[in-house]
Amino acid sequence: MVNRENGSLQSLSGTSAMDVELIEIQDFLARFPPFDLLPADVTADLARSIEIRYARKGTVLLAPGDQARFLCLVRAGAVETRDAEGELLARLGEGECFGVRSLLRGGTAYLHTTALEDTLLYQLPAVSFEALRRSHRHVEYYFGAQAGGSLAQAQEIGRVEGDVLGVPVATLLGRPDTSKNRVFGRFG
Repeated sequence: MVNRENGSLQSLSGTSAMDVELIEIQDFLARFPPFDLLPADVTADLARSIEIRYARKGTVLLAPGDQARFLCLVRAGAVETRDAEGELLARLGEGECFGVRSLLRGGTAYLHTTALEDTLLYQLPAVSFEALRRSHRHVEYYFGAQAGGSLAQAQEIGRVEGDVLGVPVATLLGRPDTSKNRVFGRFG
């Protein structure tokens, strides 16, 4: 139904077509990591910042040297990513992202991504992606690992209070640590 006051589309319940689209985007995001672990209000904010793009089969979505301005999430369809020599690196479908490496490495694309079939993309602007990474540790971890981050980045992300890697197993199991005075085997 068309609202006579402002000309917007509305359902009989009073929900606008835009509201329905935002709800669909939120529901989609909530199905896939790392977005599935976000609070509903954050997912709603993301849905409002997403741009929708349709790409026909064969459309070049990113080419080496392009400025990557979005984290791209495949809503429907499929894309493939190849390196500069043309070697296939990934085929991505519904719920999978591309453009991550480019965004994490200064915004310049160095891989070639093409639509394998008619594809619908949800594009999260780089600024929104960066804010999301900074405010939600699991998002940083997810995309840092996906982008093949450095050891230093992994250590920084993995740093937690009371790091369990430095704790003896006996302590984790709730047993006294006797390893300092123990003689191993019959030959001790």
